Amino acid sequence: MKVKCIESSAKNFDLSDVRTVLNHKYEYDVEIGDEYLVMGIRVDRDSSCVYYLINVSGRDAGWYPFLLFETVNDDIPSDWHCCSFHRKTKFMEEVRFICGFKELCDPQFYYNLVLGEEKEQRIYFRRKMELEEYYLEKDLQ
Repeated sequence: MKVKCIESSAKNFDLSDVRTVLNHKYEYDVEIGDEYLVMGIRVDRDSSCVYYLINVSGRDAGWYPFLLFETVNDDIPSDWHCCSFHRKTKFMEEVRFICGFKELCDPQFYYNLVLGEEKEQRIYFRRKMELEEYYLEKDLQ
């Protein structure tokens, strides 16, 4: 899945739904017009807002509200995994549903990725390279 940034601030957000920011003045580190590869999709327990896992300019992976983007390619790889969490767990207190590469559905991996742990970041970027190759091959067919 690929998305294009159409907004970089929280000024139009319903803050009762997008709970990852405290006010409408928040500016995200995405660039309007840039395209991003979505590595995962998440929905939290206390919100209906969908979040995309992307990385910006080689930084660590991060979760961004879907409201910042429009979809330019809705193709999702067949090897993605989806899981839901009916009860809060040690590492998945806020997450209700997650979908993405296999490791992302593991609560410990997810938690360490959010913390920016080096091992999980390496796995993330390896999966991102695989996904980039997948799209390149699809485009060539």
